[in-house]
Amino acid sequence: MNGSLTVTFSSALSTAPTVSDFTVTQSVNGGTATAVTPTAVTMNSGMTVATLTLPSVAATSASQSVVYGVSYDGGTSVQSAAFTVGIPELQTTTYSGNTITLTYNQPLNTNSVPAATDFTLLQNGTAIPLLSYVQITGDTVVLTAPSPLISSDTYLLSYTPGTNPVETTSDSPAASFTLQSLTEAAVTPITDLAASFTGGTATVTFTPSLDSRVSTYVLQVSINGGPWVTASSQTSSQTSSPFTYQASNGQSISFQVLEEGTSGTVLATSNATTPVTVNTIAPTLTSATVNGSTVTLQFSQSLSLASGASLSGVASDITVAYAAPSSITSAILTSAYSGMSTTGSLTVSSATVSGDEVVLTLASPVWSLDTVTATYSATSSGTLLDAAGNSLASFSAQSVANATSVNTATVSALSSVSAGQHDGVIYAPYELTLAGENGVSSQIQLVPSDIASISETYNGTTTNLTPVSGDPDLWFNVMHSPGTYTFKVVDEFGAAYQATFDWAGVQSGTATVSTDSSSGTTFNLMNTANTSASATYVGVLEPGTTPSALDLVGGSPTSGAAITGTPSTATFATSGLTSGTYTMVWEQGSGSSATWYNATVNYPNATVPTVSSTSISSDTSASATLALTYNESLASTVTSSDFTVDVNGSAVSVSSAAVSGNTVDLTLGSGILAGQTLTVTYSGTDLQALNGETAADFSNQSVTNTVTAPTLAAAYVNSSTVSLQYSLFSGASFSSATSGDASDFTVTVNGAPDAVSSVSVSGTVINLGLTAAVPSGATAVVTYKGGTTPVEDSIGNPLPSMTNQPLIVE
Repeated sequence: MNGSLTVTFSSALSTAPTVSDFTVTQSVNGGTATAVTPTAVTMNSGMTVATLTLPSVAATSASQSVVYGVSYDGGTSVQSAAFTVGIPELQTTTYSGNTITLTYNQPLNTNSVPAATDFTLLQNGTAIPLLSYVQITGDTVVLTAPSPLISSDTYLLSYTPGTNPVETTSDSPAASFTLQSLTEAAVTPITDLAASFTGGTATVTFTPSLDSRVSTYVLQVSINGGPWVTASSQTSSQTSSPFTYQASNGQSISFQVLEEGTSGTVLATSNATTPVTVNTIAPTLTSATVNGSTVTLQFSQSLSLASGASLSGVASDITVAYAAPSSITSAILTSAYSGMSTTGSLTVSSATVSGDEVVLTLASPVWSLDTVTATYSATSSGTLLDAAGNSLASFSAQSVANATSVNTATVSALSSVSAGQHDGVIYAPYELTLAGENGVSSQIQLVPSDIASISETYNGTTTNLTPVSGDPDLWFNVMHSPGTYTFKVVDEFGAAYQATFDWAGVQSGTATVSTDSSSGTTFNLMNTANTSASATYVGVLEPGTTPSALDLVGGSPTSGAAITGTPSTATFATSGLTSGTYTMVWEQGSGSSATWYNATVNYPNATVPTVSSTSISSDTSASATLALTYNESLASTVTSSDFTVDVNGSAVSVSSAAVSGNTVDLTLGSGILAGQTLTVTYSGTDLQALNGETAADFSNQSVTNTVTAPTLAAAYVNSSTVSLQYSLFSGASFSSATSGDASDFTVTVNGAPDAVSSVSVSGTVINLGLTAAVPSGATAVVTYKGGTTPVEDSIGNPLPSMTNQPLIVE
């Protein structure tokens, strides 16, 4: 403003500026910018806004446009917005009702509002006091008379500036004036006229004028660009009611409203509404299709929900009906419709509206040969409108084109039918089930006379299957790879049924020969987790068979090899099996909860039982156990006299022999000492594998002597007691009967002998009693040399000698 300039910084200053930090220029009416020196500067508390005090530009009778330029601390100059300096000139003095408006040629200072007493109003020469309320808005001063001014009277207004004069925003005061005539203002035209259409009915709304001169509103209409024609009118007391107008289809309609006085004089004309082409034709159904459970309805116009309507209401208002062909004779279709009605209505579970389409989702699909119709019975909850507001009319039994090419079916496991075996394949029984209208399901009968084709697709490859008479089931090859399988059946009428099936595959188990005799061969079956199988069905693929890679359609599988299953074994009922590799396949559980396993086993077992390792598994001074580990599990029969054992070249008696799994344990008549050399010889026929193979004879087989002599594990001294901790063979310990003599031990402390007064044993520890206590921090060692009564463990292994073994002093 004049004499003051506000400067805003992008960020807060750290120190308060001075006037010398600013460079200010001033340009008047676009002339050359001249320097102006600020006289003062103040900052706001946030140090972001500076207010400069400048010399004011003197007002003249002519308006002056002033622009300031300012830079800070030598930076870029920023221009201010232009403001006007000059004496404001009164342009017009008008009245409307009891409002008097003075309009000046410049924006006025809203902080300088004159008093009502600064003005004098004369009505036909008589003074009328003004109300105290005075308003400054933009370039106008608004005064209020105590009552509406009368058009036929003469009004004169005078102004004498008071304490708060009328002035511009640059503080230039307006001049006084005397006996200025007032002119009645024109009526303000309506500016918010609007028209909305519902079909051919137009609703025209507007905000009424508050001007008391307006007595009547007149609605005029222009049709197809023609002249304005009066359609209706209403008095100003009826302003709360919008106009309505009924148009014809195809007409281009525009409206305007006239404001008339009491004599019918047009006081103002409103804006004209944008021409609208009237549409009174309701939307109609143009096409309808159904594919499975999706119905698509196409209409002549785009639709939307009416006020208060919902998509669920639309779904409720539409009925979809079906009718199956009356000439169904096919066994596959008759079965499919078993328990179903050949006619009925389908539940519409949901609806969507998008443009000119309404898409319905049915609770269950239609069959591909069904005849389908749709009916729409409009209610307030399901009303649909076009863009013009026309309601979709109800329709009845409109034909719906059935585009269902494939009927959705499912593959279901049968728990009531046992798995079977045929042509070297183990099959699990399944059925194809059609999900019919309204959720009623029935098995599709895979009868050759009624099937045109059936195919199986896996991993992108499609294979045709051949139906076989016998039963209506699908027999699935359990040796198929894991993955998704798709089955498609086409019946004699050309109707297609398709189902997908996810197969988990067969898990790996193990199988071993348990028994083999003239009465049969028994295999032990183990599941993946190495737990005994709990089989509900066991099948076998014999050596030399070439299993089919396909599934079996109909025709119950026959049994293959004569085999019966128990929870964890499979037994051939006859002997004389062919040698080779057998594949055992078994089912655990049944139906959809079944898990399949398989394992291979060689028959007969080609390997002869042989010793794979030897060891001494237990040992005492009187006896020991020699363990012979074989390469396979053994039958329980064994004879001890078939074995001969030598120790250091001398025979040792074998008192007994026992079999445990794949191990033969020989009990020897004497203990075994560490370092002794052992050999074992076997010659006999009693020892056999589970399948009856006789174990091989062997002579002077070296035995791994796993017996160990005492080994020092820890040695320490605490005061006058030395403790020697030893590691002994499993089960061995020291005995007081063979604890040695004190003279066999020598203890030296800091280089001097400390006599051993006693020797005692406890389990695997030898304790020495010293004559003198060993002080903390001393260096102590122990030496042992066996004498005439050496220290021995309970097996008889002597304690090894040691020299100057360091002791830990505690």
